[in-house]
Order: sequence, then C-alpha cells, then structure tokens
Amino acid sequence: MKPILSIIVPIYNAEKYIEVFAESVLNNNHDNLELLLINDGSTDCSLEIMNRLAQKDSRVKIHTIKNSGPANARNIGIEKSLGKYIMFLDSDDTLVQETFMWSLNYIEETEIDFMIFAFQIINVNGSRDFYYGHKDAIIDKGNFKQHFSTLYKENLLNQVWGKIYSAKIIKDNNIKFLDYKYGEDRLFVLETIGKCESIEISDRCLYYYYVRPEASLVTKFYDKKLEVCNLIDTKIHQLQNSYGDFSSKELAEINYMYLKSILSCETNLFLSSCTYSFAKKISELKLILTHSQVVDALKRSEKYGFVMDLSLSIIKSKNVILNYLLAKIIVKSSNLMPTFFIKVKHPQAREINTESTKEYELE
Repeated sequence: MKPILSIIVPIYNAEKYIEVFAESVLNNNHDNLELLLINDGSTDCSLEIMNRLAQKDSRVKIHTIKNSGPANARNIGIEKSLGKYIMFLDSDDTLVQETFMWSLNYIEETEIDFMIFAFQIINVNGSRDFYYGHKDAIIDKGNFKQHFSTLYKENLLNQVWGKIYSAKIIKDNNIKFLDYKYGEDRLFVLETIGKCESIEISDRCLYYYYVRPEASLVTKFYDKKLEVCNLIDTKIHQLQNSYGDFSSKELAEINYMYLKSILSCETNLFLSSCTYSFAKKISELKLILTHSQVVDALKRSEKYGFVMDLSLSIIKSKNVILNYLLAKIIVKSSNLMPTFFIKVKHPQAREINTESTKEYELE
C-alpha cells in the first residue's frame, strides 16, 4: 500500500539526534507514512543508527548519497518519495507526537495543496523560547494577496519545515531546491505557493526547532547572500502573476522585509565565520549599497520604527564606514542580547516559558 505521507530528512553527521527525531515520527500507529532518511555522506555513526532503525521499523527507508548539502539531499528525497503528501524535517528537530494523529486524518479527508502550521523555537542554552503561528485560515487565489505579507512578516514562509505539501504539485511542476546554503527553503516555499490553488493555515504547534550552541548554516557567513536575497525579492513579486497585484500596503510590507534582508547581508560580513579582510568587507559593503535593487527599495522605504529607520538612514547615506560600524554593532548586540534581538527582528513572535511548551500541543 502506498503511503499517504512521506517525511524527508537530510542527514549529515547527526548521530546525536537521529534517534530523538525518529522517535517523534515513529511513535505512532500509522502505517501509511514513510520516513525517508537521506544520508548525505555522513562520516560518523549516523548510517549505523539509521540501519538499526530500518531493521526495527519497515516505514524507515534509507538512501545514501555523496555529500552535497541539504538542498540536493531533499531533492533526492522528493524523487524517492511515494506519498501523496510530503513533509520535511531537519535532523536535529522534532515533531509533536500528535502530529500524525491530526494531520493524517485531516489530509485523508481533505484535498489540500499546501498547509502551514505553527512552530516553536527552543533554545537549548536556556534562553527564552518563541512561538510562531497564525490563526486558522483558508487562503485561495482570491484572497491570497491580502494574507501574503502577514505570513511573511510572521516568519511562516522562510522554512521548508512546518508545512505539508501536495506531492503532485511539487512533482508535476518539477519544483526543486536550488543549490544555495541560505534561502533555499524560502525559494522552494515561494515556488510551491505560486502553483497552489488553496493554502490552509493552522495555529496548532506541531514542530519544535532547536537552536543549539553549535554553528548552523543559518549563523554561518555565506558569500552569496546578497544574490539570494535579491532572488527571493524577485520571486515574491513574480507571485503577482499567479494571484494578482499586491496592494500598496502589501508592497510596502514586502519592501520592508527585503530591506531587513539587505541589513542582514551587511551583518553577514561580520559573523565570526567570515574570513574576509577589512578591504574585502569594505568592497562588499560598497557592492550592497550601490546595487540597483537595493537603491530602488530604499527609495520606496517608509517609516518602520526607530531601530529600522535609523538603520535605513545609515544605509541610505552610502557611507561605508558608518555601515561598517552599524553591522558590527548589530552582530555584537545580537550575541549579547539574543532575546531582545529576536523581538526586534520578529515582533510577532510570542515569547514563552519552556515549561509552557505543552500548552501548544494538540489537545
């Protein structure tokens, strides 16, 4: 019997976490799902642990590939998947145990193109946790453009996980993850959304994303970040081809999100993993400040609040030294005051106590 749901997990040297995330998937009685573990050339004991899981549970399927990054691993997972629907899971995260009790029953009864559910960020270092979600809603081609910027600002479109996808839409439209180390999730989500007739939002918190002390791809320097941010902004405006023109309010909010990403392109140069010389950082800042897409967006900027307005006034000045200092200050502040930084970056995020996690699980 074909599975209804395929859960795709790229794995690279994740021996510490495999059994934990696998337990969150396999601890249920549903036979109509498959757990696709894509071993991305792991050099630790990951494959051994995966094999052990596969021997115990026939729902576990393993595919080993040469190390090529999570984008390619997920593309292989899509090709190998048999389910009517697809979910993605990162190898060091977990799903709420009741996820399948709810989602499998729901998708068996409902023909959906795309579903987004809430998630919780859990800081293992003891910092405050945050809940990201949106009230229940059904979005179709007629009202999508009224919801897009809100979902984008609420940080619900940036990750490939925390969602259920129609496999038919992905495969019929040959939607793939592009080979980037930043933003490839968002590009995949945006490409998929552009092909959907209906999108459902659930405020159920089904996904736990763990922020760990070890460096991740999101906190590492990436030399193509400006290229990706510009591509994401272009892709967002192309959604108007499917759903109609955004209102001036929506366009203003989309422009705000783009300018936030440009600010992150500046701070990207001052992450500890960036090995650029002072001269190279100055050169890269000049490139950001004079890029035509950035200049056009700055012309359309509005009043966004004191912190953002101050940052944008410095960017608009095109003074490289001021922008150099701004980026360094932001990076330093985010390290010293991570909770404050998250509140500024994502004001819609709900700060919660770790002990209250169960409040957001299914009843």
